[in-house]
Amino acid sequence: MADNDKSSVVPSTVTLITLGCAKNEADSRHMQELIVQAGFRWCETPVNADFILVNTCAFIQDATEESLDTILELADGERLRSGNAKLLVVGCLPSRYGAELVGELPEVADFVDVAHEGGIVQVLERHGARAAVSTHRASDPPVADTTLLTGSTGQAPGVEAALFLSNPTDTLDVPSADNPSAVPALPFESSLETTVQPWAYVKISDGCSRACTYCTIPQIRGPYKSRPFAAIAAEIDELINTGVGEIILIGQDTGIWTDTSVGTATRVTPTTATLPARAAPVTDGVTMATPATEIAAAPVTNAPVTNAPVTNAPTASSVQVPTNLPELLKYLAVYYPNTWFRVMYLQPQGISDELLAVMAAHDNICNYLDMPLQHASRRILTSMGRSGSKDEYLSLIAKIRRALPNVALRTTLIAGFPGEEDVDFLELERFVIRARFDYLGVFAYSREQGTVAAALPGHLSQTTRLVRAQRLRDIGDNIGMAQAATHIGSRATVLVCGSDDDGIYGRSQAQAPDVDGVVYLKPESAYEKSRDVVVGKRYDVRIYEAVCYDLFGEVFYAR
Repeated sequence: MADNDKSSVVPSTVTLITLGCAKNEADSRHMQELIVQAGFRWCETPVNADFILVNTCAFIQDATEESLDTILELADGERLRSGNAKLLVVGCLPSRYGAELVGELPEVADFVDVAHEGGIVQVLERHGARAAVSTHRASDPPVADTTLLTGSTGQAPGVEAALFLSNPTDTLDVPSADNPSAVPALPFESSLETTVQPWAYVKISDGCSRACTYCTIPQIRGPYKSRPFAAIAAEIDELINTGVGEIILIGQDTGIWTDTSVGTATRVTPTTATLPARAAPVTDGVTMATPATEIAAAPVTNAPVTNAPVTNAPTASSVQVPTNLPELLKYLAVYYPNTWFRVMYLQPQGISDELLAVMAAHDNICNYLDMPLQHASRRILTSMGRSGSKDEYLSLIAKIRRALPNVALRTTLIAGFPGEEDVDFLELERFVIRARFDYLGVFAYSREQGTVAAALPGHLSQTTRLVRAQRLRDIGDNIGMAQAATHIGSRATVLVCGSDDDGIYGRSQAQAPDVDGVVYLKPESAYEKSRDVVVGKRYDVRIYEAVCYDLFGEVFYAR
């Protein structure tokens, strides 16, 4: 056999550890696809890996320290110390600190910033990684030039080029029914751990052009860039065909997404593209209690979930490319009626009447809004480089709840910003009490090098910042847990996600992955206990208990 025959090569093993937010998870998934397509062998843990990649976060000091601790811990592993493995650091840490890291972390073989993650295969090969016969298809598009990016700044081709590649004239096939083998069964008595994830994050934008004085995102990821519709649609189509039941649209500022493509795109579309409006009132994404007679009469079925379009007779046609977020959501909701769509990171300015109307009209758009407000004092918001005030935000929340009467609301706040006086913090406390968010994330202000806020007067002590942050968390938890308890006696449709030591769990539309609670499931007498609960499938459950943010429900109907 010829020495240069790749079939004789034992491929290098590669693993990737992801730190930080959902945006990093999406980037890691794309890097994994590139690595596997190139013919390397993927492994889930660093124990036997030849190459260990760490996708880092450096948004605030705590995240930077976690990234550094993880790197040093991995560097102390036996394979790295013996020279049998190499450590590569990618993502936000290299983007923010660049060449400073080289002398500080000699254990690291290479650093790859956000802008060059799309070239991860070439980086691995440069360090001696061996690939088997590539599984990259001849029809797969090459890494694009950054000129394809909306708002490109002319950076070297990298992850944005790979992730934002599109051809507005691409034709997309109609999605097929779910592959049952992709969603393993979980018997109720099982304690099976599963890595199958029936949801996926899809980036619709990257970077940020806002001038928030505390934020490092523009330093790390550059100015705002929308991802073209064709690229988003192609990725979502592929994910749904693998059995993903929920798509979560993410970006630094999702509400201002736009596509400036001219004209129409040739796509295979359903001949019937309608979906009924929300049929019944819901409570924070959970449908109100169903009468016992209806529950008893509900049919029990284990037919596999299908994400096929609303018609069996799709036709190729030219459709107008969505140009804003409401149009994108409407298109996705109609084209994939059996898939949930959730939007995260919506700035207040992006929550328009058009968006609320689209959400109200389609029951597969999650009745859930995540809007980072950061503060409620107009004086502090102005110092943060943000607009708004307590009264404006309360008015917006009231409008949202009129349009979506039982929407689940999440926000994040910063406590202890420079110059925050007692009166400002009291205003923030009162705002949280009046707004009654279902989920509240709170950060103590972190003084970040290179930001405008770092040079502002009136920095508070760390103790004051931590105390104020904890007080807000306590108020938010008291409200959020009380909100969760209101679901007792109601019913919810739950997407099964896996199991842990407490049992099989899933999420309702009112619960986003990783940050909110879950719904733990148990069989009910009306449901056959011999039947399996399947990861990625949806079930109707009756909520009978709430513990903190977690709910507990009895299954009575399989969707």
